Amino acid sequence: MKFYSLEKWATFIVVFLLCFLPPSLVKAQNSSNYTFVTDNTSSLYDMSGVTTNLVSAGVDATASGLRSIGFTFPFMGNTFTQFSVNEDGVLQLGGTAVTTNVYNLNGGTANSPRLAAFNADLKTGTNGKVHFKELGVAPNRKLVIEFLNINLFYNFSTVADGATFQIVLHETTGEIEYIYGMMNVNSITSPNKSPSIGFYTGAAANLFANILYSSHTANTVGTFGANPAVAAT
Repeated sequence: MKFYSLEKWATFIVVFLLCFLPPSLVKAQNSSNYTFVTDNTSSLYDMSGVTTNLVSAGVDATASGLRSIGFTFPFMGNTFTQFSVNEDGVLQLGGTAVTTNVYNLNGGTANSPRLAAFNADLKTGTNGKVHFKELGVAPNRKLVIEFLNINLFYNFSTVADGATFQIVLHETTGEIEYIYGMMNVNSITSPNKSPSIGFYTGAAANLFANILYSSHTANTVGTFGANPAVAAT
């Protein structure tokens, strides 16, 4: 994934897939049990028809309440049935709702893990929203959460369009997909424009997965850190 600039607008167009595939659902909490792969041929799941709204258009500093996943989702040695999101791109699992103004995945715990396909200081566009739907039938259901027309990054003025990406949770396998559509950067005035990508349950080694988009790699040891700040070139 590469950033391109056009005057003061940075734009990147990517469609690829990130999967964390746990080989055994009974393994202990350890991110090294997950395999990271990318795919540049995947496309966004179809979100036409009836979906459930989580965050409405044109808002900042907004989080959803707790919602049901619709099935039991295995993740990092635990199971979860509830989730919440905010407009900054964070999905939090568990019975505690995520807060607002979360610009890094640090703060996730074993009982309240944080996941993000793209987390920074964001807001929904004038034609944007965060919504979800469930696809498939048991035991192979999928929860698809879409961040549609998100402004990258926060600016006092809200505009249409922007970035669209999805987080997909798979029943039974515990697979996670991060899928990206058009990713347009609307403004770089925010100081919080260093995207966090991956998941986080703690600071110690193998309690997180830190994804760097420039190299398409995932790190599970050392220190969890955000990607470099997006800047005009």
